[in-house]
Amino acid sequence: MQIEWDEAVYTPVGTTINKRYWVYSSMLLNSHNRTNPAVLMRTDKIMNTVCGLQNNTDRQYTTVPAADCVEGKCTALIDPVISDKRYVFNVVAESERGYRITYAGLIMRTDWEIMRQAASDQALQIVGVLAGSVLAALVIIYFLILKIFS
Repeated sequence: MQIEWDEAVYTPVGTTINKRYWVYSSMLLNSHNRTNPAVLMRTDKIMNTVCGLQNNTDRQYTTVPAADCVEGKCTALIDPVISDKRYVFNVVAESERGYRITYAGLIMRTDWEIMRQAASDQALQIVGVLAGSVLAALVIIYFLILKIFS
């Protein structure tokens, strides 16, 4: 799963610049219900402050250097995720001066089916070409045999 966010900006302009982003991801249990939008989850599981993320997760999922952001957008790939589970995601922006601030956060449920295939696309194409060629050859031989014996 890929998440995307806008680069952090500081006021007044020129105060500092972005150094990196700390990306947090946590799977939620079915019993974890959002009770207060101001704290993203509930008062005993705050997921939209720097302290709350540090206290309610084992560690950050990954860090993204500010230099990796393109045209004001930053991205991170979260992998693996389990199908039909709820997750909370949030990002902490860290400036060159050491300031840290969180984004609003996001709660979402994955709801896709995971499809598995037996071989790579290229291998399946080769098998298709060979099977089609063999079938065409059999059809031609059949018509030749009909012509010879009729």
